[in-house]
Amino acid sequence: MTRVLLTPGLLTGPSVCLTLPASREFHVTEYPSGAVTLFKWSTLQGFALGSQSLSESELRLTATPSTGKFVPASESAWSVTLPGTGLVSPASTCVP
Repeated sequence: MTRVLLTPGLLTGPSVCLTLPASREFHVTEYPSGAVTLFKWSTLQGFALGSQSLSESELRLTATPSTGKFVPASESAWSVTLPGTGLVSPASTCVP
């Protein structure tokens, strides 16, 4: 299985509203060969979010699964608490 990393950046507040792109192309360069592989992803495909704690007050979200896998386009919005159970559930739409 190939995992593609989507990094929204440093999150320092208690919550965040993110808008995922409808689709994205990722170019992955292998080391040391330099071979490039193109991966195409869209919100119609499965996705999972994870977290990486930087300090007690900072949390970094990554695509390394720690939530359940979900298909972003199957609902208008989603909610998850990280760290926590990783349970992803439909939510009200927010404005980033």
